[in-house]
Amino acid sequence: MVQILNSEAYQSIGQYIVLAGIAAFVIYLLRKAEMLNFLFPKKTQIAELPYEGVTENIYEINFDTAIEEAITRQDFRLAVRLMYLQTLKYLDEAGQINYQPDKTNRQYVYELANSPQQDEFETLTRQFEFVWYGDFPVDDALFSVVKAKFTTFNQVVRHL
Repeated sequence: MVQILNSEAYQSIGQYIVLAGIAAFVIYLLRKAEMLNFLFPKKTQIAELPYEGVTENIYEINFDTAIEEAITRQDFRLAVRLMYLQTLKYLDEAGQINYQPDKTNRQYVYELANSPQQDEFETLTRQFEFVWYGDFPVDDALFSVVKAKFTTFNQVVRHL
């Protein structure tokens, strides 16, 4: 047994094992430092939504109160989401769309085809999707702009 460990072949294999270990350690360190994300992407983590009731009934929500509470907490993502749901409620009440919780946002945009509201609603939908699904950061200034667009659109829809 001792003769095998002292053989020239074993020393060569041992060198390769040591080199492979060093290479693995260097790769580990580079990955830990997030320098190899393009080669070894991290597994997608399912983000927990900070808001319960993803499939809530839009007719049971007091939107004015819920939106104000979200703004007070500076949870602008949630506020944008609530404003979007409120807009869906107004469009449904005006007979412009047929609200169903399992429909996609694109389906609602298509329901407004050939309507004067379609372009603006599509813009609001895109902003909502960036904020809610894309986790686009929203500060006070940007939220004010988005809120004004929702308010203006909702005023038009409520008078249809």
